Amino acid sequence: MRGAGDQLSIGERIAFYRRRRGLSQAVLADLVGRTEDWLSKIEHGEREIRRMDGAGRRGAGSAGDAGRSPR
Repeated sequence: MRGAGDQLSIGERIAFYRRRRGLSQAVLADLVGRTEDWLSKIEHGEREIRRMDGAGRRGAGSAGDAGRSPR
């Protein structure tokens, strides 16, 4: 278990915020245009995420826009 001062890896942060939003791995993976297996590996530190992974796979908008009403 990590203490309050310890930093989370990028995969742990993705998992934390995914759960916080109530999304399954399958739903988030679909939103970012990847497989559930890929996302699982990212969250568990079995694969590194690169800045350009997924860039241009989806149109405008992002996973952060999921469930929000268009303006």
